[in-house]
Amino acid sequence: MRKRTLLMSATLLASGLTPLIVVSAEAAGGTPGDVNKDGYRDVVVSAPDATVAGHAKAGAVVVLYGTSHGIDPSRRTVLTQNSTGVPGTAEGGDRFGAAVVVHDLNGDGYSDLVVGAPGEDVAGDDGGGSVTVVYGTASGLTRAKTVQDPWPASHDAYGRTLAVGTYNGLNPVNDGKLSIAVGANDAEVTFVPADLSAQSNTSGSGFAFNPAHGIVALTPIDVPGTDDDRLIVHGRGTGDGGWGYDGTGDDPRTAFADPAGFEGADLPAGTTSAVGDLNGNGSPDLVIGNPEDPTQSPDTSLGGRVTIYYDAGYSGSPNRVQTITQDTPGVPGSG
Repeated sequence: MRKRTLLMSATLLASGLTPLIVVSAEAAGGTPGDVNKDGYRDVVVSAPDATVAGHAKAGAVVVLYGTSHGIDPSRRTVLTQNSTGVPGTAEGGDRFGAAVVVHDLNGDGYSDLVVGAPGEDVAGDDGGGSVTVVYGTASGLTRAKTVQDPWPASHDAYGRTLAVGTYNGLNPVNDGKLSIAVGANDAEVTFVPADLSAQSNTSGSGFAFNPAHGIVALTPIDVPGTDDDRLIVHGRGTGDGGWGYDGTGDDPRTAFADPAGFEGADLPAGTTSAVGDLNGNGSPDLVIGNPEDPTQSPDTSLGGRVTIYYDAGYSGSPNRVQTITQDTPGVPGSG
């Protein structure tokens, strides 16, 4: 993994809905995932393919507010790049909302939205991509700020995937503080301090993926008993022309970005991952999904596989590894 550091100066939309429940894994204050600070978690739904003011795939993000009786569909906020306070203008192909993370970035008890628009044209760069933080406030979601791209000439589709965490060592100049990890269409992840007041102390880490496919997904893992997070990075192929099981070199790959000692661990391939305490022991477990994994070798049928790494938040080897396919006893269907 290569690194570089740069110190910089100062109505529910029906089209293209992606049903994502995005709530913060951790929060500095208040209830995680509570955008309006009423004590109830809210649900954020991304609609990157939504048509806005006649512009196809301009994109939107819908916030459904929680109540004591659950989600109330009549109480919602629809955000687009035409919304008051949101930078930019809704344009065809921007795909605002293609990636969304909910996290209290400034510790005021209101959860904020980090929104990617990977198709955004920026300063003459077609499809350069943009990232916007929309802040939760007492007056609603009306204040927002652009997350600057420090290396626009190195990639496009900035903001295609996002993750928020305290990535000590991955962004050394921001150790101990929240950072926004941003993926684009190259093999590098950009780490931007969540405090956007100065837009400085940005760094980047490169991974041995095929840059033609870019960063596919990012997932943070909290390290128990610390203020540190590790980062799972998904890409495709390898940067050295390596071949995958499908013979094309674009098979899914997974990297564990952890300068504290687990970096380079041999993780199973996958296109997506999630974190949760599956066995109730208080330690986060990592679940990696790979819908393109062959069910058996040398069988080339892509039956898919899920791999669980128990206690993955700690350094070193996981406590236990479990693999699940549709051939696993108790799972419906067959691989």
